[in-house]
Formats: sequence, structure tokens, C-alpha cells
Amino acid sequence: MLKLKSTRSEGRRVLRSEKGMGLSEVLVSLMVFSFAILGIVATSARVGMTVNGAHSRLAANAVARQQIETLLAQPAAVSKDGVVTRDGVTMKWTVSSSIAGRKVQLLYHYVLPSGARTDTLTAATVRR
Repeated sequence: MLKLKSTRSEGRRVLRSEKGMGLSEVLVSLMVFSFAILGIVATSARVGMTVNGAHSRLAANAVARQQIETLLAQPAAVSKDGVVTRDGVTMKWTVSSSIAGRKVQLLYHYVLPSGARTDTLTAATVRR
């Protein structure tokens, strides 16, 4: 709807129309829209990093579990402390034997997008 506003200018009647938005309103709305888009992009990037980190953590855990199962499957005379790096995961383990069985403690170090991390797995066999 077009509104006409009459004003007097030097004794003459001038009709001026008020329509549309001013430049300041357009700039403010663009700025608000830009901040919203930046927020969405930042959130999307953070979610991507989290998903990638979870995938790396699961892969490192699978490699460590496979190593600990290999160590427990070996005879007690063969099992000894050691260090190995496989698939980007550095693993260091200690094997202790007792009358009750064997215990293997494995520390594994891997890199995530957010930085390096070290976790521990412990497993044991029981003699019957």
C-alpha cells in the first residue's frame, strides 16, 4: 500500500511517498543474517571434528583390542613386555604372571584432530 504524505516547501505543496526499506534496515538485516550463517557453519565444523575424532578413537581402540587378544592367545612363556606401532597407534604393554593367571596392561597412544590421547586397556586370563 502506498502512503502519501503532504509537506509544505516554500509555500508549495509537495507529495512525497514513503515506500520500501531504508538502507540502514537492509544493512542491519544482512548483518543479522550473516551472523546466523556463521553460527551454522561453525556448528557444522565442530560436529565434523567430533565425528572424525570418534572414528579415530574407535579405530585406535580396535587396534589395541586386537593386540591385547594376540598377547593373551600366546603361551605364557612367549609373552613379554614390548612396544609396537601399528596403523598410527603406538602400543606399550606389560605382562605379569601369577598363580591365578596372566594379566596384560596395554597403554595405547593415538592422535585425534583435537590432539594426542593415551588410553589404557587391561585384560587377564584365569587359570582353572
